[in-house]
Amino acid sequence: MTLSIVAPAVHARETPKMHVYSETELDALSDCGFRYASSVAAVQSELRRNNVEIAKIAEKYDPTTLQVSLTVNPRPISSVACAMSYRLQMYHMQNIYHVLKQRSEFVIVESCSLGGLAYFPATDMQTRINEEFRDMTNECIAEYLKQ
Repeated sequence: MTLSIVAPAVHARETPKMHVYSETELDALSDCGFRYASSVAAVQSELRRNNVEIAKIAEKYDPTTLQVSLTVNPRPISSVACAMSYRLQMYHMQNIYHVLKQRSEFVIVESCSLGGLAYFPATDMQTRINEEFRDMTNECIAEYLKQ
């Protein structure tokens, strides 16, 4: 008699659809040679490279969609260089029941938040920040899959 034991399949955590968005363009951003649209496109490209589906506009409020927020705060230092703080945040909204308040509330559940400070020539700013956002995207996806 042969006894066979079949172990259950172990499934890696799948990445949900992701909606990438940014703040509104500011004059200081263009003074530093930066456009959000370029960084949003760079992050979306990196997500697709990692086989992550980009959420359609109608899906962005779906509770299973992971939100990806890009924030950049520029400070022109001179006519040729800028300092910037930047941040990439991945999160989703979840509806929970608050026992003490006796009602449902939405909370933000953050999966990953990375940021940095940079000082670059304005001519290289967009390229360098896009590279930073791509690296952060990969780091956040790896972190999400470990959770």
